[in-house]
Amino acid sequence: MGDCERADGRSVQQWLVEQGPALDWPKYSSGAFASLQAAAKASKRGIWAGSFPAPWDWRAERRTTGYRQVSH
Repeated sequence: MGDCERADGRSVQQWLVEQGPALDWPKYSSGAFASLQAAAKASKRGIWAGSFPAPWDWRAERRTTGYRQVSH
């Protein structure tokens, strides 16, 4: 995964995790944004207002259970 910077030099990924619409994906970030994510979660910002499985856990579960998407 890449890291983009805003015009002011601040990391876009850092800002997104801090504000709550994105997750720190430790597989790629080595936990670089873990403390920002913990703060966003504690403050219930963005996606942290509710509960959900991490996307990588959700996909792994679908692979192991043989989940099939049903078309409508």
